[in-house]
Amino acid sequence: MSPRLNIVTVKYGTAYPADYVNRMFSMLRRHLDEDFDAWCITEDPRGLEASIKPIKPLFNVPGWWNKLFLFSPAMPEGEILYLDLDQIITGDISPLLAACRKSGAKLCAYRDPLQWQGSAINSSWLYFRHPDLAFIYDAFVKDLPGVLTLEGGDQLYIWRHMKDVYFVDDVLPNGIKSFKFQLCKITGQTLNVPLDIDPAVRVINFHGRPKPHELMQVPWVQQHWH
Repeated sequence: MSPRLNIVTVKYGTAYPADYVNRMFSMLRRHLDEDFDAWCITEDPRGLEASIKPIKPLFNVPGWWNKLFLFSPAMPEGEILYLDLDQIITGDISPLLAACRKSGAKLCAYRDPLQWQGSAINSSWLYFRHPDLAFIYDAFVKDLPGVLTLEGGDQLYIWRHMKDVYFVDDVLPNGIKSFKFQLCKITGQTLNVPLDIDPAVRVINFHGRPKPHELMQVPWVQQHWH
């Protein structure tokens, strides 16, 4: 079992270039004052920095379903912190991590602001110890290929199989925020982007559009997303 924290991302297909992976781990090194091992589940490791260890998917599945390999035998044992690539780290994530460690829950996540397709969790931030949740991967393999049509994707699938969840935003309500649905104001078709970010916000989730690379004119995106 690895004595260090394992931080994992997923890059599959053409949704995100390697630059998104490299930027994520650059942000994490600035905003987490402890050693960790960097991993990326990907079928194409080209362009990843040398410090990021690739994990090849055990078989081909589309898009977000590659997150289910987080619970597979391909993963290192021990502490796992998973982060979606379309997020910006704006502050010290140590309090979020400490809350997850202290909780004793099998899975830590934050509440989905939309409760999309009935899922209480948002799978952009997941903390657990591997192989404690290996049963989720085992169920996934048995449910293939029909499960791939599940409209709620990996997020809803994980929620259906794991209800012992600690919601980190119950303790740190401003720690992780949705860019579009919690930080911006939407007027008709116009998305009003905030000029400043509350210092209590540490992780900003850009689910949907726009993505960080489409907002490089925003000062706080320039400041943090590198």
